[in-house]
Amino acid sequence: MRADFDGENFAQVSPWFQSIPSVAVEPVLGILFWTQEDGIYRTDLDGQGAHRIVTIEGRITDMAIWTAPGDFDRDGDVDLADLMTLQSCVTDLGEPLADDPACHEADLDFDRDVDLADLVAFQAHFTGAR
Repeated sequence: MRADFDGENFAQVSPWFQSIPSVAVEPVLGILFWTQEDGIYRTDLDGQGAHRIVTIEGRITDMAIWTAPGDFDRDGDVDLADLMTLQSCVTDLGEPLADDPACHEADLDFDRDVDLADLVAFQAHFTGAR
């Protein structure tokens, strides 16, 4: 089922969903993942293309979507486009982090600024375009 954030336009989008112990959403790519007793499934957010991607024995009770540190545009790689995001958030010594969600994510060492230490962390995850 799906609905707007205000609860309006409630509709069934896929008959695939049965007993679902866990759901995860990848909003940038527009993918919904869920578990059932026989595996992990995925579908587009509109319910199209639903299929099992992993078959399992047992029950998965939780899951999450992990994105590599530095993949700010969520395209599956850490590349020059991501470096531009990091670069736009660099702060001067002692200057607080910009009040921008992208810059909070660019603080890869969680010390409330974006500086050389974050660039070193970024470099460790750099993959280049894929």
